[in-house]
Amino acid sequence: MKNETKKDIDIMIGFVVLILGFSLSGKLQDQTAKIFMIFVWLAGLYFIISGFLELAQENISPFLTRQRLIIEAVTDHCVLPEEFKDYLVKLSGVVGMKVLSEPFAYPADDMGYGGWIHWVTSGTHIYSYPKSVTRGYGHLLTVDTYTCKAFDIKKAIDFTKEYFSPEIITWREV
Repeated sequence: MKNETKKDIDIMIGFVVLILGFSLSGKLQDQTAKIFMIFVWLAGLYFIISGFLELAQENISPFLTRQRLIIEAVTDHCVLPEEFKDYLVKLSGVVGMKVLSEPFAYPADDMGYGGWIHWVTSGTHIYSYPKSVTRGYGHLLTVDTYTCKAFDIKKAIDFTKEYFSPEIITWREV
C-alpha cells in the first residue's frame, strides 16, 4: 500500500471513529460507558493525528527516486559472513544494481554478523543474529536495501526466500 493511501485511510478511520463516538455519547448513561467513549475519541484522534503527521513529512527531493525494502527472516542457522558475500553479489544481479565495491562482512562479537555491498545507486546491509541474541526465538536475518534506482521488490523477496530457505520471512517497503 502506498504511503499516501495509508495516510488517507488513517485520517478517514479517525474521523469515522470520532463521529461514531460523538453520536453514541449522548445515549450513554452509566459511567463505564462514558469512560469507554473517551477511549474511542482518543483512538479517533490518534488516527487523525498520525495521518496528518505522515502528510507533514515533506519530500524535499521529489525528482530523486528512493526505494527501501526491509526483509526479515528466521533461518535454521546463523548466516555467516561468506554466505553474506555470496548472497549480496547475487542479489545485485537479481535486482539489476551495479556493484561499486566487493561486499564486506564482519563478526560483531557475540551479537552475530553484519555486512554490506555498495552499489552505484546506494546498497544493501545484512545482519545475522544467533538464537542467544533473539532469546531463543530463532536465528534472525535482516536485509535492509536502500536505493536511488527503482527495483523489483518481488524479485528481491523471492530470491531471498530461495537463497536462505527461511522458516519465516516478512518484509515491508518503507
